Amino acid sequence: MNVLYMLPPGEGIKGLKHVILETVVGAGGSPCPPIVLNLGIGGISDLALKNAKLAMMRPLGIGQPGKVLSKLENELLELVDATGIGPM
Repeated sequence: MNVLYMLPPGEGIKGLKHVILETVVGAGGSPCPPIVLNLGIGGISDLALKNAKLAMMRPLGIGQPGKVLSKLENELLELVDATGIGPM
């Protein structure tokens, strides 16, 4: 399941979190496991898609190296896990 959502620049991190949670909850248990959430943030749509593809190629369990993105990644992981949506 691929979702392309262009978030207006003024929405910020709060808007980003809202869109991600809305998309995850909307998908529910429909996607076939394993489910991997990849995000491409920034730039125009082709750059965001490229970033999402690069994120997809990163080995599982390897977090972001930068402190800001690592913190955001952990916050998003906690929010998505809190939905209770999983493969079973």
